[in-house]
Amino acid sequence: MTTFITIQDGLRLTLQVCIMGRALYAWYLFTARSCGDGFGPDQLVARNSRLADETEARAEGMAVLLEKRRAAIGGGLLQRSQETQDCRSAVLELVQKLGGRLDELAEAVSALRRQVAPLQSVLNPSSLTMEVPVPIPPTSDAWQLLRGGFVLISPTGVSIPLSEAERRFLCELFAGPSSYLSYEQACLVTAKEPARSPRTRSSLVVLLARLREKCLSRGVQLPLRSIRGRGYCFIAAAVRASF
Repeated sequence: MTTFITIQDGLRLTLQVCIMGRALYAWYLFTARSCGDGFGPDQLVARNSRLADETEARAEGMAVLLEKRRAAIGGGLLQRSQETQDCRSAVLELVQKLGGRLDELAEAVSALRRQVAPLQSVLNPSSLTMEVPVPIPPTSDAWQLLRGGFVLISPTGVSIPLSEAERRFLCELFAGPSSYLSYEQACLVTAKEPARSPRTRSSLVVLLARLREKCLSRGVQLPLRSIRGRGYCFIAAAVRASF
C-alpha cells in the first residue's frame, strides 16, 4: 500500500493506493480537520476500487486529492475573502446613506431585539424542516441517460447531472458493443475539437475521476471498470434513451 499525505491550513488529506484481489487496484481519500494538539478522525470522502492499473489508480487518486484541496482550501478562502469585501462595501454604503440617522437605527434594532427575544426562548430548531431532493422514480433496472443525455439515472432513481464531456463519454459508451470504449475513442469523443486536439490520457483520467466522485457524493457508485491497456467498460446494465 502507498500513502500520500498533504496538510495545509488545518486540513489533512490522506490518499491510500493499494492492490485488491483479482489484480485490481484501489485508492481511498480521507480528510481530517485539526483539533487541539492533533487532527480529528479521518473521514472517507472518495474512493475507486475497480482500476486495473496501478499507475492509473495513483493518477486518478492524486487528481481527486488536488481537486479536493483546491475546493476546500483555496476556493473557500477566496470565496470568504470576496464575501467579506462585499459585506464591508455594503455596510459602508449604508452608513453613508443614513448619515445622522444612525442613532435612530440603533434604537430601532434594540426595540426589535426585545420583541424577538421571547420567540427565541420557545423556538425549537429541531422542529424546523428542510427540503430534501426527491429521487426520480426508477423506471428500469438499468442505468439510463435522460433529458438529452445530460442526466444519468441510477437503477435506484438517483439523478446525476452531467457535463458536456461526461455526456459524450457515456453516450458513446452505452452505444458501443458490450458497453465498451477504448482509450483512443474516449479521448476523441470527450475532446472539444477531436479532429485538431484529442483529449490527453491524463485529462481523461481526471474527467472520469470527477464523474465517479460526483456519483459517490449522491450515494451511488458508478459501475465503470478500467481495462488495463485497452479502455473502459460499463459493468452494469445500461440503456441509452432516444433523444
